[in-house]
Amino acid sequence: MALIKCPECGQQVSDRAANCIHCGFPLSSLRTDGEVMIKISSKLQGRCKVYDMNSRKVLWEGTTGEVAVFSINEPTWVGVAWGVSVDRLDKVPDACRATVKAGEKWEMTMESTSFWGGMEYKLRRVDSINSGI
Repeated sequence: MALIKCPECGQQVSDRAANCIHCGFPLSSLRTDGEVMIKISSKLQGRCKVYDMNSRKVLWEGTTGEVAVFSINEPTWVGVAWGVSVDRLDKVPDACRATVKAGEKWEMTMESTSFWGGMEYKLRRVDSINSGI
């Protein structure tokens, strides 16, 4: 553990603190490394991968319905691929791509958009991960 200066009030505080104990400033928002969590909807079927879209590196691999947990050391542009397109980065829909930061929680959802079966896929930031996706 090390002491750092709070950018808001200038007081010394632990580098592991989530918030400054003096003024409440959210120190966790300054961190660039750590874990990211993405809850993958169980409505999507099959294998699933989370990619770093710039390096094309697989950050996590599993199945739908799981929570993807991976570590990053800077804000990272990711994409979620699943099913028959799991190995095709060019098939990752724009709505399934986002720049994520350490400590953030996201969910990948699939929602019906019409009576005729149209589907909308979304990768969106959430406050917490729940099991009811």
